[in-house]
Amino acid sequence: MEKIILFDIDYTLINTNILRNEIHNKLIEVAETTPENFAKIQEKYISSLSSSTDFSPDELILVLSKNLKVPKKILRKVFYNNQEAYKKSLYSDTRDALSMLSKKYRLGIYSEGFEKFQKTKLLQSHISNYFKKDLVFIFRRKLDNLIALPHNTILVDDKLAVVETVMLTTNHEAVWINRKTNDKHPK
Repeated sequence: MEKIILFDIDYTLINTNILRNEIHNKLIEVAETTPENFAKIQEKYISSLSSSTDFSPDELILVLSKNLKVPKKILRKVFYNNQEAYKKSLYSDTRDALSMLSKKYRLGIYSEGFEKFQKTKLLQSHISNYFKKDLVFIFRRKLDNLIALPHNTILVDDKLAVVETVMLTTNHEAVWINRKTNDKHPK
């Protein structure tokens, strides 16, 4: 039986900071507003969230449309049909690593957030073809759903807390990929 590797998306395959900046800049452009005005509206929305994984482009689109008087259709296009931004946000080693690993392993996704947006990231960045459809697990809260994962799986995640929880509470292997700092795993 082929071994399975499941990847988180944000800060593991995609540099979410770059993606966010690219999308924000395009939203500012199409809305014909200032960065300061955009930031003020967005901050009000972001501060209403309990967690970063509660972010929904569709909710932000509604808020922006109402406040900036821009049709939702135009704003939606920036989030869901913007290949340039998504491709730019891929880490430089993502495509090569997936290509190499897909020759020996079955690859999938284990991520959290809104499924539509997470899948958009994979499709628009042109990496969705590396992942088996039956191995895409996207939950609002992924640690609450570890039981749904296939046995004998390797998980790759940027959050040390996720990796440690997986290692302590399941029979899965986990790999911490730290793309944000120079910190090394303490063990």
